Amino acid sequence: MMLLRNIFKFQSNYYRFSSKFQSNFERIPSKLITCNLCTLRKKNTIGNIVKYWRQEFENNSIDPIESIEYIVAHVIGTKKKRQLGSQQEKELTTDEMEKIEMLSKRRLERIPVQYLIGEWEFRDITLKLVPPIFIPEPQTEMLIDFVLQRVSNSNFDSCEVLEVGCSTGAIILSLLNACNKIRAMALDTNINACNLTLENARTLKLDDRITVINATLQEDGTIKNSPEEKSIDLNKKKLDIIVSNPPYVTTKQYVKFPPEIKLHEDVRATDGGPDGLRVVKPLLNYSANALKPGGRLFIEINPVNSEYIPFYTAMNTKLKLKHEDTYKRFIKLRSICRTFEINLAQKN
Repeated sequence: MMLLRNIFKFQSNYYRFSSKFQSNFERIPSKLITCNLCTLRKKNTIGNIVKYWRQEFENNSIDPIESIEYIVAHVIGTKKKRQLGSQQEKELTTDEMEKIEMLSKRRLERIPVQYLIGEWEFRDITLKLVPPIFIPEPQTEMLIDFVLQRVSNSNFDSCEVLEVGCSTGAIILSLLNACNKIRAMALDTNINACNLTLENARTLKLDDRITVINATLQEDGTIKNSPEEKSIDLNKKKLDIIVSNPPYVTTKQYVKFPPEIKLHEDVRATDGGPDGLRVVKPLLNYSANALKPGGRLFIEINPVNSEYIPFYTAMNTKLKLKHEDTYKRFIKLRSICRTFEINLAQKN
């Protein structure tokens, strides 16, 4: 009988302790108890989350600032990641924490952050991005400046511009957004890139000034429309300006690129062949026929070809193209090579 009494007393004390612990636990403020992020004592603040994942990305040789800050800004609905600085003590909800963890783990798989958040800022516009469409690079914004300067210095009432290889539409839509004089066309061999450019144009309310064509630039410098494309024969068009950021990386350089590019982006948009000129040479040939007298071709090229292209145009006088300028910005392209923009003017 004494033994039973002791057992009942122990069980009674256990349940009182368990009930008291549960009651106290319910009164604990929101702590970081999920996602294996920090210790139980740290709150789910933006500052703590950024600090944790920044270290995780650094440990895995992934650019931390270009990853976690964009992910957090996207999840909380802030367009500019620099605005996070004033929100370091803001506590995140459980739903926000789960989304950040999910996106961050996928980033650890080397998926580009642009694809994870589904959009990217380029110059003054925000573009929708979907894999494997080429992700626009910040240095390409300078190419737009050069084109706009040309338009500004000319007496155009209306300026017809063609972008060869539009991908997301970053270049051509930035030009349209900045200058009302421009009437645009854009082509891409990838129908998904064409559709994405059109979608971005509609979002930006620029679709009334652009025609997007699913077509391929051929080796002989002609443009072949896809079987379904009936809109425009670009071989008969005369243009004021042609602009392009073609695939210009050599195959040898491409194999050294990080997994984000090799595994997730369309290889056709980056690999320019053994010499980096697989698309550049046909583009020069097409431009020679398509540009109006005094028209301009603006292209972004590999620095290894910065001297070859002026030589190529000088030797091929039938092209009637004159090398006008090479703008050397010495900007690293994805840690492999620098970027040059060449402005080729058609001889009058």
